[in-house]
Amino acid sequence: DQCLTDVVLTRDRYNERIRLRLQDLLWAYLVLTTRSFSKSQNDFSIDPEPLLVPLADFINHDAGHANAEWRFDVSEQTFRVMVKPEKEVPCGGQILFNYGQPPT
Repeated sequence: DQCLTDVVLTRDRYNERIRLRLQDLLWAYLVLTTRSFSKSQNDFSIDPEPLLVPLADFINHDAGHANAEWRFDVSEQTFRVMVKPEKEVPCGGQILFNYGQPPT
C-alpha cells in the first residue's frame, strides 16, 4: 500500500525536474479555489484566470446585506472595492460582499 507524497510537474527551462510535496500542491489548489476572485463580479463560474487579491478575501460575505462590490479594470489592471452608493457604512462598520453561490 503506497501513499502518493510527491508530484513531479514538468521540466523547467533548465531541464530540471520540479518536485512538489502533495500537501503543498493541495494547499495551492485550495488557496486558488477558495480565495480567488473572478474578473467579473457576477460571473461565479470557474475563471480560467482567477485573481488573487491580498486582504480582499478577508471581506465578509452577506448576500442579503452586501454593501460593497468589486470591479476589475482590465485596462488599468486594478482591483477596486467600492461601497454601493445606496448603502452607508458607518465608521467602524463592516464592508460586506456577496460572493455568490460557491461552485459545485
